[in-house]
This record gives sequence, structure tokens and C-alpha cells, in this order.
Amino acid sequence: MKKTILLLALCLCGSAMLRAQTTIVNCDFNNGSSYATLTPELAAGITAEITCTEGFQTYSGTEPGGDAFSSGSNAGTAVGMANSSGTKTRYWTLHLSGTALTYCDNFKFYIQAQRTNDGARSVELAYSTDGVSFTEPGMTMAPGNNSFKEHVFDLSGISLLSGQQDIYIRIMANRASGSGQLLIDNLQVQAQMQNNGMNPNSWNLIGNNYTDENVNFIGTTDSSGLTIKTNNTTRMQISADGEIGISGRLTSDSLHVLNRVE
Repeated sequence: MKKTILLLALCLCGSAMLRAQTTIVNCDFNNGSSYATLTPELAAGITAEITCTEGFQTYSGTEPGGDAFSSGSNAGTAVGMANSSGTKTRYWTLHLSGTALTYCDNFKFYIQAQRTNDGARSVELAYSTDGVSFTEPGMTMAPGNNSFKEHVFDLSGISLLSGQQDIYIRIMANRASGSGQLLIDNLQVQAQMQNNGMNPNSWNLIGNNYTDENVNFIGTTDSSGLTIKTNNTTRMQISADGEIGISGRLTSDSLHVLNRVE
């Protein structure tokens, strides 16, 4: 019996690819005539929308830096605020959603920012799961003065963002000495996505997060039975009617075990 229980435990681990860190959003701002028409590169099952409190304005951009999650974009264009004054009252918001987002955690956020002499001297981050109540984790960067500077905001320690259907990231301008500009470019988001971005309905070999015992299961949804093998040899069969055969053929008995049970 001990051998049988061990076999069952091993078989029910599932079969899927391991989790991996993946770039789920890559927006270089090189395409689009408004925030609504931007076309960022997205991982399968991820959607992204970028909005801003200020009007849509483009400026000369830059190539991704050495810390970027994805490279290959040309300098192209950046987006910016003509006036970045105020205390975190002007900001961009990135709204993440999609069927695959609930299988993501350990988020990291990459951005490049540039200011003019009297523009915002600090770019600060806030996050939300409902788009209404935002939390500021105290993460900031200093934009480059008339040149782009890159920064990675590491949100991997924020467990609240794991398994969410919606995530909102706010990029706020602060500490301007006047009414100068603030530009951003090459906005990228990285996350650990279950199954390396493959079908999120698969099962992971090292365990699964965000499952619901009333929804998720291992088995079939048609009239077929289930076969479990090791070393390419059938070790267990479960018929569509629920009859179970271990190390042998199925019989009319509810459970049939070949060989001695210990």
C-alpha cells in the first residue's frame, strides 16, 4: 500500500513547463498617436492600457539601457509631460489585466526617465488592485537631467500583486523646481509567469498556485478514462465510470490491484 500511495502522489504532480521570469509588457512608445492607440508588445493572455493626467505629447526617445528586460527597440519617441510641477498630482497609470495575469507574480518594472532643469526631480511609484486605492511603497528614482536614466523598480516582494485580475501601476512626478518637462521611455514589466507563458490551464511539475479545488482538477471532461504511466508502462487506469485498476487491467470491481498490497 505504501508503494501505491507514493505512486499516486508522484503521478498527481502534473506535467507542464517550469515557471520562468518573462517580459509581459514592452512599450517603446514608437507607435501610436494617443495613449489609447499605443501598441506595446504583450505576453499571451496579458493586456495593458496606459493613461496619463496630461495630454499625449511625444519627444525624442532613447534605446533601452543595459538593465532593460528586453532590447532591440530603436531610439524612436518618448512620451512626456510638458509641465511636471506639483506633488504627485501628475502621473501615468499602467493598467494590467488579461486571463494570464492571475498566474503572474514577482513583478519588476523598468523605465527610463528624463527631466529638464526645472522638471520633476523624482519619479515615484504606487500600485493598486482596484484603480482607486493606491499604495506607495516608497520606491523612487531620479530622472536624468536632460538625458535619460534607467531604473528597475523591484515589486517582487509585494505579495498583494500575486494572482490578481487587475494591477494598476502609477508613475508620479514629484519635486519639480518649476514647470519643466518630464519624459519617460521604454516602459517594461517583467513577471514570473506560470508555465513560461504557456497555457495557464496546465499543471506545474513543482506545484501550482491560485488553484480552486472546486474548479481545477486532473482528469478528463469527456467519456474517456485516465491512464497513468511510469517508464512508459501503464501503472494505473481509471475508467470513465470510476473503476480503478492498479498495476493491472480494469475489471468490473470498483478497485482492482494486481500483486500483493503491503
